[in-house]
Amino acid sequence: MVEDKVGLVEYRVLYPCTNEYIPSIIDGLDLKPSGVVISIDGSGDVPLAIAPYVRKVYAVDRDEAQIMFMREQISFLNKGDFGPFYRAGSFNSSNGFDVKEGDIIQRELFF
Repeated sequence: MVEDKVGLVEYRVLYPCTNEYIPSIIDGLDLKPSGVVISIDGSGDVPLAIAPYVRKVYAVDRDEAQIMFMREQISFLNKGDFGPFYRAGSFNSSNGFDVKEGDIIQRELFF
């Protein structure tokens, strides 16, 4: 169950949201409907944002917690449960990644 994993993922997740401006990333790429993209997973924000513009996105990450986090995010979105999807602002990152209010606002505006 997703609920069983949330505690583990929240404890280990280093990047709960991107601090990049997603529209600029999309504008800067030459995305085509027949395209295939390989993306760093991280928070999953960038691969999720790119997905509607291409045929396939492969999201890769060396950190299992980040992969679990993205799978949870996709699960929440598939269920139409957007509250947990926007929970990124509740994380305290152990690696010093600073989630700023502007990052959360930009993320919510995009998604």
